[in-house]
Amino acid sequence: MRHPLFALCFVAAFVLLRPLTTSASPMDASEAKAKADTAEAALSPDQAQGLVKAQGALASTAFPRCLPRGGSQPTNFTVIVELDAAGKVRNSWLIGESEFSRCFRDAMTKNFVFQAPATPFFTSFEYSHALK
Repeated sequence: MRHPLFALCFVAAFVLLRPLTTSASPMDASEAKAKADTAEAALSPDQAQGLVKAQGALASTAFPRCLPRGGSQPTNFTVIVELDAAGKVRNSWLIGESEFSRCFRDAMTKNFVFQAPATPFFTSFEYSHALK
């Protein structure tokens, strides 16, 4: 049988340490998009070119892979990601839900890499289909 103080110590530790383990309220997609716009605007021309190149490389593999899953022409969507210090995706958000956009977000989450000048770094990939 455990000592009665064990339960008291456990409860005290839980109460004292809980603020350290509880994160802030989750960020929504519009907040993440605003952070991405700000971060992208602060890039130097060379850094911006590197970001566009990384996004293009991702799109060139994700579009062919996701088109068969979407069943039709992709609709407008935006994928926003937060990158860690290694340049890998840490969090992602999606505006414009569809099979295609979910596939694209999954591809971006797994395969997108960009060495950002600072972390956390937010960036977005926006797709817009203009009908003619």
